[in-house]
Amino acid sequence: MVPSSWFLLFVAGFFWTCPLGAADVDLETQEKAEAHNAEGVKLAGERRYREAVRAFSQAIVLSLDYEVAYYNLGLAHGRLEDYSSAAAAFGAAVQIRPDYGAAWYQLGVALQADGRMEAATKVYLMALPFMPDSPNLRYRLGLAFLRQQNWAQVAVHWEDLITNHPDHPETLKMQRDLPLVYYNLGLVHQQAGRLDKAIEAYEKTIQIRPDYADAYQNLALIYREQGKFDKAVLAHQEVVASRPDDLAALTALARTYVLQDSSSRAIEVYQKVLAVEETRADVRRGLVAAMIKNGDMAGALQETNRILKAVPKDSKSYALLAFLLEHNAQGIRYGPEFQSQEAVKTYQMVLKMDPKNVRHHYNLGILYGRMGLWQESLEALLKAREIDSTHAGVQKWLPEVERRAKGEPFFLEIEQKK
Repeated sequence: MVPSSWFLLFVAGFFWTCPLGAADVDLETQEKAEAHNAEGVKLAGERRYREAVRAFSQAIVLSLDYEVAYYNLGLAHGRLEDYSSAAAAFGAAVQIRPDYGAAWYQLGVALQADGRMEAATKVYLMALPFMPDSPNLRYRLGLAFLRQQNWAQVAVHWEDLITNHPDHPETLKMQRDLPLVYYNLGLVHQQAGRLDKAIEAYEKTIQIRPDYADAYQNLALIYREQGKFDKAVLAHQEVVASRPDDLAALTALARTYVLQDSSSRAIEVYQKVLAVEETRADVRRGLVAAMIKNGDMAGALQETNRILKAVPKDSKSYALLAFLLEHNAQGIRYGPEFQSQEAVKTYQMVLKMDPKNVRHHYNLGILYGRMGLWQESLEALLKAREIDSTHAGVQKWLPEVERRAKGEPFFLEIEQKK
């Protein structure tokens, strides 16, 4: 059962009299009904809620359209944590008087306490036109949407409450929770590919709570995806400043440094991570990538061999080794004296471990072509096309390789001679 604290936010007063009255009952009967209602209010004030329920029920028997008695009956049931009966009473009140905002609100509270969250949300929205300035209603709506993970609506109602009712007793709690709401809203937008909206949500998260490292981390990833590497680095640095020992944050920063062409900084950060976890193959591969960008091909090759010695069946590291072997000592891909035979053997080994990798088949096909082995090149590119017929490199080079495999002149060479 939901605790009675659900009702603490809005300590609704029990009404003594009926503002509208019941038009279809005579004056004496109406007076008796109001007397029973007044007795119920008195009993409720003494916390004698079961007796109050009886008194309000007697008032309703005498005046079936007595909406205030229904409202008070609902409050008494609520105090007894009989939320189903409370909802029925409030429902009767709004049927009699559809503009009864307080009854709509309390109907929502009862439904929410009874676990009927979607129904409660609909009822709160029914109440909103009648009590648009109610801080309690705004809070409840935000809470209901929170339970349904509708982060955008939580933000709407809680921001309204914080802005317009800063003295509300729940404001401090909402100010504490609102960053999480915006963060989750950012996640929803990010997962849906609405990156600009995700950035806006994460920035609001940080505006409220400047030390929210996870928001900075996701901002960094979005900026990196957008190619805004300078902004990504700044966001990563905020994460690292908050969590200097977070190896994942450091690794993410190093990867972005590589993309930013700050390879020396990337190497420094990767080495910091490896000083703590020296067996991390993914970090060592990142270090190799940074070394390649920094022009240290010999160091990159040495580091790759070190990975393979520690993890002999790591296909990603073998692919990295194949890529390195395609370069000569000066770092020129397919340049003079590059290790073509070793590169071929390494790609063949990689493809035994990862046979569906289109990039490896494509690279092997280009490598064979560079070696003048056109039939082998054709076979590799055809295999790549089987896996991904839309691969841009395969679409570009396959027709040329087919010509060479048939002994025809290479089309691009003919074009270049013109």
